Amino acid sequence: MTAETVAVDDANQVLGFGISFRDLYRAGGLARIDETFIRQLRAKVPVLAERLLAARSQPQDLSRAAEAELLLALGPALERFIGTLFCISEACAELAETANAAEPFFRIKWKFVRRQAALGISPDEVQGLDGSALRSQLQGWFERSNGATPWAAEAFEAEFVRAVTAWQAEGHSGGDPVEPTIQKLEAARRYAAWAVHTEAGQRWHANGRLFRLPRPRSAPPDLAHDQTETGHARDGFDLTDDGGPALAALDEARYCLHCHKQGNDSCAHGLQGSKVMPDVAPRVVPIRSDSLSGCPLEERISEFLFARTQGLPVTALALIMIENPFCAATGHRICNDCSKACVFQQQTPVDIPRAETRTLRDVLELPWGFEIYS
Repeated sequence: MTAETVAVDDANQVLGFGISFRDLYRAGGLARIDETFIRQLRAKVPVLAERLLAARSQPQDLSRAAEAELLLALGPALERFIGTLFCISEACAELAETANAAEPFFRIKWKFVRRQAALGISPDEVQGLDGSALRSQLQGWFERSNGATPWAAEAFEAEFVRAVTAWQAEGHSGGDPVEPTIQKLEAARRYAAWAVHTEAGQRWHANGRLFRLPRPRSAPPDLAHDQTETGHARDGFDLTDDGGPALAALDEARYCLHCHKQGNDSCAHGLQGSKVMPDVAPRVVPIRSDSLSGCPLEERISEFLFARTQGLPVTALALIMIENPFCAATGHRICNDCSKACVFQQQTPVDIPRAETRTLRDVLELPWGFEIYS
């Protein structure tokens, strides 16, 4: 079989709903796909279908916030449609499940590590702690101890989340918590404070996410045009950061305030004048509007990050591509302006390029990923 024959066979391949591969790259075919989507939406969620058609007929009557709400409401239907169209519903479901699977991680990170440990124990109090000894003690209590095998930060953090979740459940199972459980939770709390507050702790967990919390800063970011705040040098259009693991992108998405709901998504539209920053200690700071103009394309950043938290990865990419269909060339390739204008001006901003890159890669790695993107 020649390469030309293979190409013809692929072009004639029939996808879901009787749609052919060729339809993906023809105007008439795309119109047919859209009609099929509307028909499916009418059959399953008729009210939502009517809202979509009304918005299309009179787009000038829809505010940006109302449009964002409608697009996000359409997300679950879009995910189902794409899964059926390309016969990859199971693969899409597995990718979407990453958001639900990570829920215990974020609960422990923000409610235990940050609230109980980082805010409950000062940096001065941890200077005398032996982090290695505490880590060894915790590992001995972990159910899935790997014996003499050296622990990687990611493996330790995963077990830390599982163990602390279990110990907290024991403490709330009725009656007073038993003394051993109290001791384990206190050791975990002291270790978490050590990991967050000390250079040694941050160094040991450099490849993890659990003990990486926002850091205060005294001034808005001053990023060079060719380098990100995290030090990824720009070199033409070469990809300098692959977006990291899916958990890293989800971590950034959860950290975002999703302020499109209030129309304050400065990452997309820029910051003007002086604004109150939602900080650990909120205060008014001057904003340099000339350098904090936000995304040049006004990409729907807050919306796509929110979609990630809801387990809607295809929707997240679709939201990116409304204003930025060439997102394969942005992300960690060229853009910084969105993170520079993040509403967090006095603490670590959301790493939007990382989340955008990972979102694109997650979809591209699906079966038919390139066709979904293109």
